Amino acid sequence: MFNSNGVEEATLFDFDVFRKKFKKNLEMLIRNIMVNIVEHGDAVWIRIAWGKRHSPPNQQRASFAVYYPQTPYVFMANLAAQFRVYVSQALVVATEHDMLKELDLRGHCLYSLRDIAFKRFNPALCVHHRKPLQQLNSSQDSAQDERISVEHLREKEEAKRLTTAAFGEGSLPTLEVVHYRLQTAFRDERNTETLSDRNKPFRCVAKFSSPNVLESLRALPELGIADVPISTMFSSIPEKGKNYFKITDKRTAGHNSSAP
Repeated sequence: MFNSNGVEEATLFDFDVFRKKFKKNLEMLIRNIMVNIVEHGDAVWIRIAWGKRHSPPNQQRASFAVYYPQTPYVFMANLAAQFRVYVSQALVVATEHDMLKELDLRGHCLYSLRDIAFKRFNPALCVHHRKPLQQLNSSQDSAQDERISVEHLREKEEAKRLTTAAFGEGSLPTLEVVHYRLQTAFRDERNTETLSDRNKPFRCVAKFSSPNVLESLRALPELGIADVPISTMFSSIPEKGKNYFKITDKRTAGHNSSAP
């Protein structure tokens, strides 16, 4: 994602100017490369093959970047860390922005990443957190003589309703992984003395993977695997525009606080 200091007037995108600036700047920074830039729909697709000192550009291991003009977003794939700085600088120069900032958003489906970044997924996902949870509670009480099967059906329908309120009704963007890096202090209300004097926080990584993680998470309550309402740590992923999170304590420094 591009960052720009100050307010700039909107200008029309000139593909030829962008292409010449990008290629010229990149070829000044690194030699022995092959760059192809084409317009495809409302995006600019960039393909870069990297060569070595005594070998031609390797077409089998090319890097890709997709830039959407008039937006601050560019998506990259197969770009080695050693070349990232060169591509970033060439993009900054060609787009006339000040810097390139990386988002904690990764996946294999370009259009899902684009929709999340552009907030063009199901509009219900953008506003569902503004509804108080109390508004989702049902006021109907089941009769005491209701059969168990009917009670289970009612609970299933209630779970579906709450899940729909959290994730929306439409199809969700495709993300293959959700990654949480936790760095928090130990807390247990039942055993307050156990490890309560530990100064260093606990560290662990929780990773959820699936061909479509968001759809899988949405299906859990209806299957009876997860309670409702489902945690906003999951349902707010599209709204926050990222799928890599670092969770730390917000406590002030002192007793049982996390390390800086």
